[in-house]
Amino acid sequence: TRGYIAYDIEHDRLVFLKDQWRSLIVKHTELETYRRLHKNKVNFIATLLAGEEMQSQMTATQKHWRGKSAKVHTRIVTKEIGVPLENYTDAQELLTVLQHALTGPCPRSPLRLMNI
Repeated sequence: TRGYIAYDIEHDRLVFLKDQWRSLIVKHTELETYRRLHKNKVNFIATLLAGEEMQSQMTATQKHWRGKSAKVHTRIVTKEIGVPLENYTDAQELLTVLQHALTGPCPRSPLRLMNI
């Protein structure tokens, strides 16, 4: 998984682009999870702008290496851009962000983010 700051030409703004190879063994994709979280109005999660699994871009390693699962190329674009840990002004600010990351999905919801 890699993350990039990207430029959204259509809306003249910077966005966050997450580029990853997702294992096909995973039942629910991160993209589906974001959509469900937003549909259920969960707080403190990134605003999903776009996302896609590129089915034409799949790994072939699993054909030659026993025990490896196939992976599909996935991209997710969010409105919010994260900051490096060293950029937080103090421990309280960092702990507040961490608390939001851990409590964002509401406790009664079966939905959980795959990457925190």
